Amino acid sequence: MSRLWSRSALRAIAACLPSWLLLALLPGVAPRALVAQDGRREAPGDLAALAAKFEVPVARCEQILAGALPRGRNELSMLQARIREIHALAARATVTIGGAAGVLVEGGFVLTAGHVAETAGRRVPMRTSDGSWLSGITLGGSEETDTGLVRVVSDAIPESCRVLRLRNSAELERGAFVLMLGFPGSRRTEGPPLRFGRVLRNPARGYLETDCRMCSGDSGGPLVDLTGSVVGINSRITRDLAKNMHVATATYLREWDDLVASQWTGGRGSRAFLGVETRAEQDGTRVVRVVEGSAAERAGLRADDLILALDRHSLDGSANLPSLLGSYRPGRSVLLRLVRGDETLEVRVRLGAREQ
Repeated sequence: MSRLWSRSALRAIAACLPSWLLLALLPGVAPRALVAQDGRREAPGDLAALAAKFEVPVARCEQILAGALPRGRNELSMLQARIREIHALAARATVTIGGAAGVLVEGGFVLTAGHVAETAGRRVPMRTSDGSWLSGITLGGSEETDTGLVRVVSDAIPESCRVLRLRNSAELERGAFVLMLGFPGSRRTEGPPLRFGRVLRNPARGYLETDCRMCSGDSGGPLVDLTGSVVGINSRITRDLAKNMHVATATYLREWDDLVASQWTGGRGSRAFLGVETRAEQDGTRVVRVVEGSAAERAGLRADDLILALDRHSLDGSANLPSLLGSYRPGRSVLLRLVRGDETLEVRVRLGAREQ
């Protein structure tokens, strides 16, 4: 019996892998008809119909979509179909904001990360799933919790877009299946690929953690459950697979009134934090150590890099890197020019916050 299960499981898993784990692009481009600013919210298909199609009891489907392990080809195929359906909806709600992302939600808003929004009152262009452009204005946010909110100020959005419902992430159980979307490597013209995974940690306060691997460019993108609802926003990227951190929607809901009122809070850190230990040299600032989980690590800085300039400020001995960083706010994007071996590189870094 166990051998039959193993062969069946392996065949089913092989059939599912392309849509679960590989970069799945949008299926096509919809006409650019326009609808009201709030957009269209489209619910996933009827679960009873999905259950009947794959001959899986509805109650069992509900268990699987909530995180139970599927057993056999039918259950795996049902889960695969649901993942494809939710990805198609979520991809049409995901927008680019610069080199990062956001997601259209009900009410004419876009949720994104605080370090993407940066500050209140900033005009931001946003590219939609069909290549159209929307105009937005940043509202409130927090450097401590990394929340950010944008209001769509365009008169209409393309009919091809969708808006997603906001679900309170406090309802999620550990182990629940989730999809993560974004633009890894700033793949802004190819549509948002999905990453499929589970909730690893969901504290009452703080960041929601999953095993959905994040890359640069994913910041601000949505974390979506298998009901098609947003449960988190991509926030912090680390090299540890078990530390992909998302701002929980429970945090957005707690801060909602302040966010809509364009309140911006500095959080615990008043000074920008790059995350390197350095020593001054004649030609620049040498990186001695990179702090784990810091902005420097996320940007790919390495020990022994020689930083020549921060934005337009040369570090040739006349300028001090820590003092220059003191003039920047957390969340600010800066350009570092550095030497690594025989190469001169330019690396963009979004600064973190030093806790007081």
